Amino acid sequence: MNIVIPTYNQHHDYNINFLNSFEKFCLDKNDVKINFIINSEEFHLFKNLKNQFTNLNVNIIKLNDLLQAIDNKSYSDSASNFSTKHSLQSIKKLLAYNLVDTDYIVLDSENLCLKEFYFKDIFNTLKSKKLLYCNETCHGIQKEVILNCNNLINFSNTKWFFIKSYWFYEKELVNQLILCLKQIHNSDITSLLSDKTFFEYQLYCTFLLKNNIKEVVCCDTIYQEKYNFQSILATSKHNYEYICTALNEENIDYYIDILNKSDERIVRLHWMDENIKNKIIEKTNVSIGTFHWD
Repeated sequence: MNIVIPTYNQHHDYNINFLNSFEKFCLDKNDVKINFIINSEEFHLFKNLKNQFTNLNVNIIKLNDLLQAIDNKSYSDSASNFSTKHSLQSIKKLLAYNLVDTDYIVLDSENLCLKEFYFKDIFNTLKSKKLLYCNETCHGIQKEVILNCNNLINFSNTKWFFIKSYWFYEKELVNQLILCLKQIHNSDITSLLSDKTFFEYQLYCTFLLKNNIKEVVCCDTIYQEKYNFQSILATSKHNYEYICTALNEENIDYYIDILNKSDERIVRLHWMDENIKNKIIEKTNVSIGTFHWD
């Protein structure tokens, strides 16, 4: 089992905090490899994590090594060679398939383990889950990302898949996506993607949708049955990615019921009252919380 965390110098302390919490609470930690992907110029800052956490299987990967493995040529992984931070982070996440030996979960740095759990319980539930989406919103970058992902694989889609705070990838399906991109564009992957604003999970799910590989389900089907979260989110022009901002004492029990029915183990826990957060931790199987410290 693999976790992939794309990171950089300003998140170094977050990464240490996550590893401390993972070492404390993950009961099958010996079966999990934690892969940090960093730019080569910051390798000196992260290389000691392996020695700091000898009870964990920590792997530090330079992005330029990944790029060379994918395209069979050398590329600089300096941030200045990527048009936006989104293209840099997304390439790190997408190309991770080439360094792992299993399917993998991508996490951002702002996560903490919260209570004892088996990672296999998180991992084993994900392969059969339907892809969750909401309908396209008016947010500018979302429209740009959807358009760019559609253009990359020659498809027309308006569904927004970037909902959760973690992203599960099946190694073989990512490999199929990469082969598809190379075939369509007759280009190496780094040159193709480095100047585009795209989110790797949006691209991945659009590819799965185009080829009817996974079932999909709309957020409205799950969240709107008893409580109108959408009306709260609409006032701030947000979608279900920000459902944590809509939680209160009136709807928290309904949300907890949703988490339990869908067997969610990783959720956003920021932008909510402390008692709401604690109630989620106590009454669900949520074992890893995503926070927002920046």
